[in-house]
Amino acid sequence: MSDLLRINQLSVNAIVGVHPWEKQQAQQLLFDIEFTLDTSEAARSDDLRHALDYQAVCERLSQRLAASRFELIEALLADVADWLFAQFECKALSITVFKPSAIKQARSVSLTVHRHH
Repeated sequence: MSDLLRINQLSVNAIVGVHPWEKQQAQQLLFDIEFTLDTSEAARSDDLRHALDYQAVCERLSQRLAASRFELIEALLADVADWLFAQFECKALSITVFKPSAIKQARSVSLTVHRHH
């Protein structure tokens, strides 16, 4: 069985960018995260121990990014995707990062990566 659990528009502050001002001040990033997993045991048991703890995902991701620095969203997202895939049990993972402050004339710049077993 394959189900999808989504975390939409998670707001996280991180230092990412190539410009000097970007290296000094954390910027808001938004993440859409999609986990492909089997939720049948969690549905049967109604027990968090059998589910993906999405609050833990959000808290730990925020902590990880608060302690990191990247120049490129490509490097940031590859790191985040590999870390999430290793930390949380799932069959596949898709994650998109949005950088609202990247281009003045655009709402945001985004990148999506996928990981799977």
